[in-house]
Amino acid sequence: MNAKYFDTIKQASAGFVAAVDDLIPGYQREANADRQYNADLQQQRRADRNANTRRAVEAAAAAAKSKADKAISEMKGDFDAYMMKSHPALPTLQALLSAGAQLTEQEIKAFAQTKNFAILRLLEKPSRGHIVAPDRARFDNDMQELTSLFNSLAGYCGPNGELLDTITARNGYLSPRVNSTIIKGQLANLPAKLAEISERWESVQED
Repeated sequence: MNAKYFDTIKQASAGFVAAVDDLIPGYQREANADRQYNADLQQQRRADRNANTRRAVEAAAAAAKSKADKAISEMKGDFDAYMMKSHPALPTLQALLSAGAQLTEQEIKAFAQTKNFAILRLLEKPSRGHIVAPDRARFDNDMQELTSLFNSLAGYCGPNGELLDTITARNGYLSPRVNSTIIKGQLANLPAKLAEISERWESVQED
């Protein structure tokens, strides 16, 4: 799979975290300035600050999600193209197997070097499972894991717990604090996760 997709996702994640973290100093300055106002104005200023901050976080999350979704969609398209792609050696292998030929280890390796999806599928049985075609279901699970993370980005609040007050929606039964902590951990682990996924599907090339 083309590394550019994973770079795009990594950059989208890093850009989102930076955008949210950049909101914190300004948020804190405004919060400190509240002390000079009476209780009613403090309450109004806090409500306005939270509303503005929430809009900024959601806008940053939407921008990151859009970039990630595009990369994920293109990866799925490349996988589809890879699965449908033919190869000049495919008819030969099909004919050999249909005739009941017993492939040698050298022949199996030679056919496997094509990395063609259909050829790898046909080689799974004669290789006794040593050759395995890329699993589309597992690929979709990887893509869904990435999609789920970017769908939940707006729950990230950075290092400032006060931003938790800007969250009104709940993610299932998780509190905003727990949810934000989980997302923070997932974002921190994302580069390693992307490297793992990239390595798993490096043989999948649409061209």
